[in-house]
Amino acid sequence: MSGEPKRIAVEPPVLQPIVPGECDTGRPRCSKPGRLFPAGWRCVDHAPAAAARTTEAA
Repeated sequence: MSGEPKRIAVEPPVLQPIVPGECDTGRPRCSKPGRLFPAGWRCVDHAPAAAARTTEAA
């Protein structure tokens, strides 16, 4: 034994390309029509809480 720890081969997950205008939440992706937020493209169901409150109140 050389005292070095064994290295484990780790493969990154395969990511789907981001499609502008489609909700990119979840795996598999939601893909409903959405708006662009700082967190990415989100539909009404996955919009950040502040945005969801303003759309319900209107």
